[in-house]
Amino acid sequence: AAAPAANPVVWFDHDKSGIAAADQTAIRTLAHSKYEFTAGGFNVGTALTFTEDLATPGITHEITFDNKETREGYGRTPAGTEHSYVYRKLLTDGAFRAFFNTNAKQNNSMAETAAHELAHQICPAMPHNSHAPAREDEEEGDINGKKVLAARLKGDGTLVGGKPGLFADGRHVLAAEHAADERIFTDREKQQIADNVKKLSEGKKVGFAPSGSDRDIDVRFVRGVRYDETDDGPQPPWSEPFPLTRSDDHVDVSAVLGNNALWDFGYATEDGGFVPVIYAGEATGGMSIAPGAIVHFAIRPYGLPDEARLTMADVGTIPLMSDPVDPSKSVLPMLDGTYFRMMRLEFDTDGNPGTLPVSVTIQADPLSVDYYDGFYALPEPTTAVLLAVGALAAARRRSGRMACKFSRIGGRSGRLSRRSRNDN
Repeated sequence: AAAPAANPVVWFDHDKSGIAAADQTAIRTLAHSKYEFTAGGFNVGTALTFTEDLATPGITHEITFDNKETREGYGRTPAGTEHSYVYRKLLTDGAFRAFFNTNAKQNNSMAETAAHELAHQICPAMPHNSHAPAREDEEEGDINGKKVLAARLKGDGTLVGGKPGLFADGRHVLAAEHAADERIFTDREKQQIADNVKKLSEGKKVGFAPSGSDRDIDVRFVRGVRYDETDDGPQPPWSEPFPLTRSDDHVDVSAVLGNNALWDFGYATEDGGFVPVIYAGEATGGMSIAPGAIVHFAIRPYGLPDEARLTMADVGTIPLMSDPVDPSKSVLPMLDGTYFRMMRLEFDTDGNPGTLPVSVTIQADPLSVDYYDGFYALPEPTTAVLLAVGALAAARRRSGRMACKFSRIGGRSGRLSRRSRNDN
């Protein structure tokens, strides 16, 4: 059963941030402003409560401002948590500290980082975007006149309000842009955020369903080592200069979908619900998922309620896993067995061998220095073939489960009449 309906509360933890009270208020106000939008008729800004007061009831999301670590990334959100970290010391002691030489610039950066990381909590699989200028680097002078190369991972040239996107991979954003407080979410990101905040406001869950012994197929995401440019072995065909390291811990994957005109693709939630990540009719998409996360992927007939979802355990197989990675390349979690950079998920929606399954092929970026990121299936198979055979052997019991599921939502069969994404 869903928890009592209430506004989600976002707590900014400044216990050890060293940030003055006035600046704490400025950061909270700026971060909240990034969520002051309405999408799909739902006002996100009024549905979220931002506070620095631990006594506020209903704390569900936490942002800790860390003044101890100097990391490469501005922030991070560990898998399976509603707790993010924003690293202030990067701004005061990092290589590009000259670009954050006022409190206002530091506040702008920390507010945008907090808003970005909060989006990871609210939408655990929402993909980073590449909305940034196509140029790759920009040389600027610091306050002492010394030239500093502010490198940029090449973007797609599509800007959001004339600026890099707020949910862009941080490698697309220059330090000066981080200090400017001018970035926003895309319309699509706003809709996903609004959908999930609405669920949270209704007492529903948006986190990944925990892995269970009754599952046939889950997928676990793995962060690998950064590719070593001095390696004598074959190198991926990335562009020059050598790409930047990751800006956060998340594993970014692309997705190619087939036969999904009537199906939203997403994952099962911890309370038995469903969260869409790629909507019906979309041929391509992506996901950004924290390393170590275990995801129970699912599909849902477009226009039907969340409980109409069909999970991998219901109707799924993994007929292909390729681009194997040696376990020595894994970082989080550290593995004993092979994992993979490409995987195909298939959902048999009606049990008819003459009907093509809904298919989703996911792949880690082949042109990234995070080349050894990947994923593997749970329970861990000896080969992909064994996994597919095992899943097919379980289909007999799933067919009854699937029929029961559809009977509960009004007697619909698994095959639906074609409809447009614009139908109401």
